[in-house]
Amino acid sequence: MKRMIQGGVILALASRTHREIGAVGERWLAEMFQRQGYRVAYGQLGKKDGDLRVVDVITGEVRKIEVKTARQCKDGKWRFTLVKDGHTDHQHSDMVALLAVMASGRVVPFVMPVEALANQRQAVITSHPERYAGKLARWRVEGQISF
Repeated sequence: MKRMIQGGVILALASRTHREIGAVGERWLAEMFQRQGYRVAYGQLGKKDGDLRVVDVITGEVRKIEVKTARQCKDGKWRFTLVKDGHTDHQHSDMVALLAVMASGRVVPFVMPVEALANQRQAVITSHPERYAGKLARWRVEGQISF
């Protein structure tokens, strides 16, 4: 069984449901922002305006972030559902974080303003996230996240 140990989050990938993977992704990103000095709160269950509220403690600026986490599909791609009628809609957030989880458990984050995904219902990372060169590649986070 493969495990993810990154930022204090431990994840046994093989046995997790989509919902569990999503919850772990939210926690992983929240911890990443907290390590960088931001204040983080989780969005309200049932509301469609982002999973996390990230506050810049210096400026007081608040960003609503929709977090999408995906494992590699059988076809070798990472697919992120952005809009699911009655459940989720990234367009009510300020930013979207796509977290591509590797088989090793390593997480490769792509963080972008919601406008970068326009009216898309799905986003796809079509090759290895660390080498991916498609239109979302410019949003891959190599170090600290800023907004």
